[in-house]
Amino acid sequence: MGGYLKIRGLTSEWPEITTYFDGEIIGPHYKFITNKWNATMEDDLKHWSLFPHFPALHRQLGTFQQPFDSKRFPYIFMRWKERFLVPDHQVSHIDGASFAGFYYICLVIDPKAASETDTYPGTSAPALAEDEINMEQEATINPKKQAHLYGYYFHESSEPFQKLDLYQVPVPVSDTFELH
Repeated sequence: MGGYLKIRGLTSEWPEITTYFDGEIIGPHYKFITNKWNATMEDDLKHWSLFPHFPALHRQLGTFQQPFDSKRFPYIFMRWKERFLVPDHQVSHIDGASFAGFYYICLVIDPKAASETDTYPGTSAPALAEDEINMEQEATINPKKQAHLYGYYFHESSEPFQKLDLYQVPVPVSDTFELH
């Protein structure tokens, strides 16, 4: 999986930055443990634990290496690794911006279902009280309960836990008809 990340207002010299990223979907092929990009298992646990759906899931899995069937949940965990600046892939450094790290990502596909399924299927572990608080905050920010993608940036030399928060913004459209 890959895509483009457009960032506005990060630096005054570069008012808009677009990077290309490769994505890894946590599941049968990619595990929760990163094992690259200078991230330690401690970094992984700190970052994944910031997502309200992760702690209950982690308690059920018991380990970062446990197989995870992502299709059984209303959310998807991913990592996004920025690769280069677009359109000039030869730019390797921008003062005040870093694209040398990667993002820990959670895509909440169905917020209502996600709030009801904070346990691993087939178990009865209770959802965390913190999950309920975060879901209430999300309801205020995202009242229509649309898909929500958010994440945390990691690079060993960057300020920790920089948050990425993306919601769908409906684009108003109108139909045009012409009669002859």
